[in-house]
Amino acid sequence: MISQPPQTSLTPVSTKWGAPEISRVHARERLLAQLDRLAPYPCTWVTAPAGYGKTCLASAYAERAAVPSLWYTLERSDSDVATFFADFGAGLRAIMPDAPLLQYSADIQNPAAFARAYFKRAFAHLRGPHLLVLDDYQEVAPGAPLHGVIGTLIATLPPDTRLVVLSRAAPPPALARAETYDLVAPLGAEDLRLTLAEGQAMARLRHPHEGLSEESVQMLLARSDGWAAGFVLLLRHPVEDLPPPDTTEVLFEYFTQEVLRGADEEVRRFLLRTVWLPSMTAEMARRMTGHPRVEPLLRSLLQGNYFLSRTDAPDALYRYHQLFRQFLLHHAVSAWSADELIRCRRQAAAILEEGGQLDAAAALWREAGDWNSLTGLVRRAAPRSWSGPARKASMSGWGASRTRPSPNGPGSCTGRGARGCTATPSRRAVSSSKPTEISRRPRTSRECFWLGRVYAKPTGSRSTKLNRSNTGWPSSR
Repeated sequence: MISQPPQTSLTPVSTKWGAPEISRVHARERLLAQLDRLAPYPCTWVTAPAGYGKTCLASAYAERAAVPSLWYTLERSDSDVATFFADFGAGLRAIMPDAPLLQYSADIQNPAAFARAYFKRAFAHLRGPHLLVLDDYQEVAPGAPLHGVIGTLIATLPPDTRLVVLSRAAPPPALARAETYDLVAPLGAEDLRLTLAEGQAMARLRHPHEGLSEESVQMLLARSDGWAAGFVLLLRHPVEDLPPPDTTEVLFEYFTQEVLRGADEEVRRFLLRTVWLPSMTAEMARRMTGHPRVEPLLRSLLQGNYFLSRTDAPDALYRYHQLFRQFLLHHAVSAWSADELIRCRRQAAAILEEGGQLDAAAALWREAGDWNSLTGLVRRAAPRSWSGPARKASMSGWGASRTRPSPNGPGSCTGRGARGCTATPSRRAVSSSKPTEISRRPRTSRECFWLGRVYAKPTGSRSTKLNRSNTGWPSSR
């Protein structure tokens, strides 16, 4: 048991940078072609529930585009404009170290005007076509000023650069102007539903030696309602015994039957302990579990489709799919005693704090009721790099739940660090132990900068759709 948090240098570094490394994914040519057709629009807004393949689609399109790609995963802390510009600027400085970027400060009265000047100056130094991806946009709070900033971003991107936004929610009202002027094109859940041909291709990819009949694939598609994650789940199960995945409860039961009960004790223990780390390195997983061979086990989980993703970075970060993480947290809260939950949260909080994931650590200290450790975290963090305006909003929420007892009693799953145990999923955890730098290495026929946060779109006539046919944006084909 860890009684004291580690005494380390607390330089919060975002885990927002980086696209997931995805393998064994069928390239959905239908949707890639549709993204090509939407290229005249500066921004494509992809809206669908979790598990519909939004991230896989954007990743495949980025791989095809043959231009540098910038990828940023939004978090709840980005609702604060200062936090957004701090992390956004860090990424831009990594690829444009000589660019004279503006600095956001607390006394700025007009964020939209600042954003316009900021993006124009930044994009003046962004040479050539780029693909920008904003993932998990639904994490931004409704009514947050950042929506207006993103609207400005959409209006100021260079003509040869496009933005793809991935979200579970439709564009917010603050982007109505951009939609009115044909700057934003929608791609919705109906578009992302699997077709029969795509279902057959995915079945062959995952089970090359087990030919499923067209009738069986149609049954799977009907029961999953074209939901990609549900379809993959159902591929694990004999067709005649499939449950109808109509509710969260049924899906959780399916996870229980097909994932946990089908896994050996070593894997089950590893899953239920590492799930408390929203983003983890192999070393963090080793410390959380005490497992002597963590990296082979993580590779095995990736290959076994345990709803785990790995970022494409030198020191890879692993994350569970949000729906699977929701299930694992729910299972742990149901199965463990209150004392065991508190011990696990404390251990995870200490590891996250040492790794620089301060928001996630604070949430777990709070849920464990360890106010001394939470106070210590605030004291250690505030005098250092979290004292600026870009981090105050995030720190202000660290103790927000102290006087609000959990309705489920001790050890219950509430707050940001236990997201997934309630019906509404909350945000992904926020930081990493690595210095803010972006690895620059060749990817296929291009060089791709996998960043994790970013921008929006161009100037040009606001009364008609922007003509991008001659802007230099390449087709994905």
